[in-house]
Amino acid sequence: MTTSVAVPGAVDVAPTVSESRGEASAALYPIALLIDELRSEDVDLRINAMNQLDHIACALGPVRTREELLPFLTELAMVDDVASDTVDETRVLTAMARVLNADFMQWIGGPQYGQCLLRPLEELANSDDEPRREEAVKSLITIAKALPLSTLEAYYIPMLRNMAASDWFCQRAVAVALLPAVVSRLCARKKGSGGGRGGGDVECYPPLAVELVNTIFSALGADDSPMVRRAVFQVLGDIAAAVFPVNDSVKAKLLE
Repeated sequence: MTTSVAVPGAVDVAPTVSESRGEASAALYPIALLIDELRSEDVDLRINAMNQLDHIACALGPVRTREELLPFLTELAMVDDVASDTVDETRVLTAMARVLNADFMQWIGGPQYGQCLLRPLEELANSDDEPRREEAVKSLITIAKALPLSTLEAYYIPMLRNMAASDWFCQRAVAVALLPAVVSRLCARKKGSGGGRGGGDVECYPPLAVELVNTIFSALGADDSPMVRRAVFQVLGDIAAAVFPVNDSVKAKLLE
């Protein structure tokens, strides 16, 4: 006999194999309790549940984590952000942002599904709360370093462009903070035996890196917001280290 445990947000946990009622209840109770705690009014319980999202994801499996848990967390971030002007709510969402990093990819099926983490993290980064935003940026940077290049180009870079074009200066500053990791990935050559197109350079995309620097980075360097311009100055060295070996025209652009 199988047992299903109802979970807030349309997520529930059910065993994938037949078990006795007692065995199923014993196995599911800790996970059901954690998921219930995600909606608890007790902030410490909610933080505890956020810190154990990997346990919840492991119980649900990759597909249900992608299709149910992550949308649930995204909704939670959106709803809580509207009314999260307290220190307690900040702690909860900051914990979520910290956990949803590249290491969490193992629970959603691997890096090939890493784009599923972008939506909740984008919501968390889209906040005027600095601790939450900073943790979301840290997690997004780890994901940029771990995504397949094709996924980076198809999902991550469009997100980056949208942030850079935002009317809100905090989002533009976030785009600046994410840019070095993206440019570094695009400029990094995959080592191979033959070199060139027939060898190991087939995954190198320096033209796209150059375009991002020439558009996003240069434009935000002249942004009206001092916060955004300061963010550009802070990552200048990282951008330079990534692109100097690739294209001298970029070096000249950065030194203008």
